[in-house]
Amino acid sequence: MASQEANPTRTIVEKIPGWLTLYSDGTVERSGPPEAGPLLTPVAPYNEPRNGITAHDLTTDPPIRVYLPEKTISPSPRLPILLHFHGGGFCLSHPSWVLYHDYYAKLVTTLKVAAVLSPVYPLAPEHRLPAAIDAAFSALLWLRSVGTGEVKTTSVVEQLRETVDFSRVFLIGDC
Repeated sequence: MASQEANPTRTIVEKIPGWLTLYSDGTVERSGPPEAGPLLTPVAPYNEPRNGITAHDLTTDPPIRVYLPEKTISPSPRLPILLHFHGGGFCLSHPSWVLYHDYYAKLVTTLKVAAVLSPVYPLAPEHRLPAAIDAAFSALLWLRSVGTGEVKTTSVVEQLRETVDFSRVFLIGDC
């Protein structure tokens, strides 16, 4: 615990063994048990399809991870979209982790959906609730603005506009 040695007055305020330690100076250390390491590794975004999908990080507010099926001719009828609020109790987790990447890839390739989106929300305890809930709601508002044409067009936004039935947005999540 080199960081605690650097500040001998810092004490542990709260600890979730193997996951999170909150110190008296407000700093937070996040980890994971060694056996969970492979599931917590981030997957970088990619534009070239892998196993039928692409993964994109959008610099919206909040940032959003988007999983798209391999680009095909616009479907008719348009397809629903899934907006997933990832777990971690608002203090752990990220939608780019292998755990979620594999889950989203499976959803995109097995369900008839235009995409799976997952916002990156600010984590507690550094950001007190309702910060994460506000970010999740902002992601929903961003999706609505894509549907109404109010968002600057990018290749990802264009694909969403061409394929999504914005009257069928499904909210899903886990704890």
